[in-house]
Amino acid sequence: MTGIKMVAAVCVALFLIMPTIAIKNHDVTEELSDVPFISAADAAHMQEYVAFDTREKDAYQKEHVQDALSVPPAECSECLFDALDIYREMNILVYGADDAATADAVELLLKNGFERVWGLRGGLSAWKSCGLPTTSSWCTQSPGTFSHTTGCISMDAYDVENEREGHVSITDIPPRWNWRWATYDNITGDWTTTPKSQGACGSCWDFAAMGALEAVINIRAKDPDYDI
Repeated sequence: MTGIKMVAAVCVALFLIMPTIAIKNHDVTEELSDVPFISAADAAHMQEYVAFDTREKDAYQKEHVQDALSVPPAECSECLFDALDIYREMNILVYGADDAATADAVELLLKNGFERVWGLRGGLSAWKSCGLPTTSSWCTQSPGTFSHTTGCISMDAYDVENEREGHVSITDIPPRWNWRWATYDNITGDWTTTPKSQGACGSCWDFAAMGALEAVINIRAKDPDYDI
């Protein structure tokens, strides 16, 4: 009798709990139904789209949709939308750790004026199940094919009016220039920085962007050996 009573008690408990679970699942379904989703099969036929991977960077590095951009909102909240503004007129395919995370990212983009946004239903798993290409590298594009970049370095706080204006005569312009041995404010040194390895992308792309930026910082710090 004791065993029968225990089974009956468990059945009653499950009966009471199941409606709650059903209600929660229903709420999630209702919430997701308000977000524009697209299947992986249909997404494969989209024209001129850019994919946003909103998962953590470690997950992105492990594997992601080929040519997708790593855009984790939690790590880039302050300047995310300024950096992504160049994609505003493009079709945007978004996926996250699950459909709920995807829906959150899609809603965030829609609320910030991005209109052509779709969530990838099923995320990366659905994409792979359709045999669509993925990669585990940070870059799959070959040199010369880059059309867009993104990042989270905001220049809004930079006060250009405080920059000194200087005028030089033609005689002050040197006949040649070498960053590796230049003089600024009577300080002579190598103002270049070591390019970081970018894997498949090659270090030249990094030096053209970050290397130049680091050199400018060294120049403004008046220290060619300043380690950034």
